[in-house]
Amino acid sequence: MGLLRAQAASCGRGVPEHQSWKHAPSAYVVCTKDRATDTELQQDMAARCDSVREWQTGHSPFVGRPELVIDLVLELLDVFVVAAPVCDGDLRQCVYGHAASSSQSSIFVPW
Repeated sequence: MGLLRAQAASCGRGVPEHQSWKHAPSAYVVCTKDRATDTELQQDMAARCDSVREWQTGHSPFVGRPELVIDLVLELLDVFVVAAPVCDGDLRQCVYGHAASSSQSSIFVPW
């Protein structure tokens, strides 16, 4: 909490010049226990994305449920990378240090 700072009043207002999510695969996680951003607003924003997840988490799932975030990132990597045989065929093995119940057959590396 000691690292938090006040945010400028203008932050989040206006229209950005480039909106990457319109031109690239996008995912949105609706955090149903979020008390900072209304769930209905999150669902409206999520409707514009290619992929939507609903998690029973608060505003910062990366703090309270990092394993969900890790699993989502690993899943989304399938879209952006090519397969290469390492880590005994299981990316989760490399990340978690133990075999997962995944059907992954290889680790993914940037092309």
